[in-house]
Amino acid sequence: MSTLLPNAPCPFAGYQCEGTPKGTDGLDPDGNPWYLCRPNELYANQCGIIYFPDAKGIWHNSRVLADQFAEAGYFVVVVNSENLVRGEGEPYVAPNRRTNRYPSLAQQKVIFAHAGDWLDQQSCEMIGLVGICAGGRWVIEFLAEDKADAGFVAHPTEIERAQILKIQKPLSVAFADNDSRINKAQRDGIEEGLLASNQAYQISLYSHVHHGFAARRAFTTDAEVFAKRQAFIQAVTWFQEHLVTENEREKIRNPPAV
Repeated sequence: MSTLLPNAPCPFAGYQCEGTPKGTDGLDPDGNPWYLCRPNELYANQCGIIYFPDAKGIWHNSRVLADQFAEAGYFVVVVNSENLVRGEGEPYVAPNRRTNRYPSLAQQKVIFAHAGDWLDQQSCEMIGLVGICAGGRWVIEFLAEDKADAGFVAHPTEIERAQILKIQKPLSVAFADNDSRINKAQRDGIEEGLLASNQAYQISLYSHVHHGFAARRAFTTDAEVFAKRQAFIQAVTWFQEHLVTENEREKIRNPPAV
């Protein structure tokens, strides 16, 4: 569990996608690209996050957002779930999905396993999942398989009530109220699934924002700035609550006498 120290730098300070990525681009044992981040030692908590990015894959925004989770105390692996990697400063070019196909479910499971192995090597005791837009469906898939301890998704696409019903661990969801890719009926379906799942859940609906608000630089309106920051805080506080070992939770229940 991450505890904020009074004289430490704030892990929420860079939530707007500023700066140069601090992590490391590399390849997993099968040659799949990934991006690795190590935690700020002031907050390090021996918990890890596997991050499934949006449809633009591993690029500046996903790298620096992963860095922010690391600043909050987590080891982070950004996986290449979209089969798309862009170097810093490279312009976005929409991929030809006839030749550059999405990884299959079997391939996603291998990618996920390698990420989990790396977190195990860092002695992570618990694992959280983050999914942005298209990446959200993989969070649901692996929570349904009971492969992690908690999840957070922002403006998730391609998710239905029946999938949510299968999750085995807590899930937090951030929605935009003006989302061109997720309508109210789809939001309601996810909410109904969470209600029926018997898992701990959280649902936040952010006003006056559009699809993608949680992962891109917000500079147009105050509502966008607030929603992006608050969605990140939502994710971190969710993990602070649910990525807690039994020993840590016992300390919280029974703090030492002063």
